[in-house]
Amino acid sequence: LECTVYMGAVDIERQQPNVKRMEMLGATVVAAESGSQTLKDATNEAIRHWINHPDTYYLIGSVIGPHPYPDMVARFQKIISELDRNKAYFLYCRSGNRSGRSLKLMKSMGFYIVYDLSGGWSRNAQRLQAVEEL
Repeated sequence: LECTVYMGAVDIERQQPNVKRMEMLGATVVAAESGSQTLKDATNEAIRHWINHPDTYYLIGSVIGPHPYPDMVARFQKIISELDRNKAYFLYCRSGNRSGRSLKLMKSMGFYIVYDLSGGWSRNAQRLQAVEEL
């Protein structure tokens, strides 16, 4: 079965071992040289090829649209609405972006004992000690 894989030129460099494996299995890897030369541009190239060659099939192995995030947000809000607002909650996200937004959301919903643990447990040890003493 003939297979062409579109990848951004930057991604091809970063993913060399995977590229070699695909080529060993017979795939042709095409570098997307436009734009940022990453997934977005590779997706555009693949779709462009697919539109111009209607006898081919298009298959994608990455999440490139909003799904599953709207569903995750709806589920998160449903779960939050069922939580006890008088208990302590600890939120953690490696970069702090998602946990920071979640902290604001929970506080706006009436949660008062919510902690953003971005940076890990050790960075927040003093705050955690204070909670243990409550």
